[in-house]
Amino acid sequence: GYSWETELAAQFGDADVGVDAGGFAFALRADTKVYGDWKVGIGYEYASGDTDPTDGKDDGFAPLFDFTHAYHGNQDLVVWNNLSDFVIRTAAPIDDNWNWYGDMHVFYQAEKEVSSGGDYLGLELDFGLKGYIGQNVLFWGGLSQFIAGDTDQINGSLNEDETWAFAQVGLRF
Repeated sequence: GYSWETELAAQFGDADVGVDAGGFAFALRADTKVYGDWKVGIGYEYASGDTDPTDGKDDGFAPLFDFTHAYHGNQDLVVWNNLSDFVIRTAAPIDDNWNWYGDMHVFYQAEKEVSSGGDYLGLELDFGLKGYIGQNVLFWGGLSQFIAGDTDQINGSLNEDETWAFAQVGLRF
């Protein structure tokens, strides 16, 4: 009834003319079944940030193919760069095809950016439903609430509370 996953990524090379790249990231996750097929899991994901943009090095992790809303909250407000994400995940089957889920993410900056705010980015609560409508048609929908932290990010997307409802249909072939 237990499962775990881990991922480690390191980057090096040239990020731009005269700028050396050197970011890293890791993710840890553990899940267990608690009642029948109900699952509960915890996770921690970290990605380095660039602490000094003037030193000729870019130490921030640059995600190449980040499937953000599957890992860092449904609202896509953060990416796997300068991020520390503590997460609690739950899933409950409705039947063999459909599942409810609920996730709670607590976001922090991995490296303190130059700003007057703190490093706490916020908390996101995600609730949703996933399942197949037909053999190759996936449905994913839900409701998300973001509660802003104490940072004053340059992009204002993390400065205010937000509520989202969403639905998507995917074709698999």
